[in-house]
Amino acid sequence: MSQNIDVNTQLRYAEKILCELLNVGVSDLYEIYGMEQAHPGTLDRTFELFDEFRGEKPNFGFFVLAVRDVALQEVRDIITDEDAESFQDMAIDDDYAAWGGIADYGSYEGDDTEANHERQELFAEYVMGGITRDAFAKRYAELLPQAKQKVG
Repeated sequence: MSQNIDVNTQLRYAEKILCELLNVGVSDLYEIYGMEQAHPGTLDRTFELFDEFRGEKPNFGFFVLAVRDVALQEVRDIITDEDAESFQDMAIDDDYAAWGGIADYGSYEGDDTEANHERQELFAEYVMGGITRDAFAKRYAELLPQAKQKVG
């Protein structure tokens, strides 16, 4: 029977099934594809989160958390320990296909709180795939006070 169904129809069915299982809409699914494209490993991290939070129904927020985690690991060698902590603690808006931007800056113990917010905004842009890792590294170095520059 499935031999008679064309590939496009099969893909439409698969997307419908995925949307139902993941509790997301089709436009959210396309955002999820983009997350994995920009930060490979996002899907694997999402499935780890599903396992960690078995009692919760899957939703788009899990993908946003996962892409943030993966992106953080990608730039971990570039950023300071304080910023890594603040990036991990910040909440990225997970309002489905309109996701992005910072919903909550989280904690930061440094003296340059406003500059940290700028660095978090830059990281959010990186998470969303708006800039490359190299562009992130360059702009991050410009935003980082000289006293905190990492020696590489």
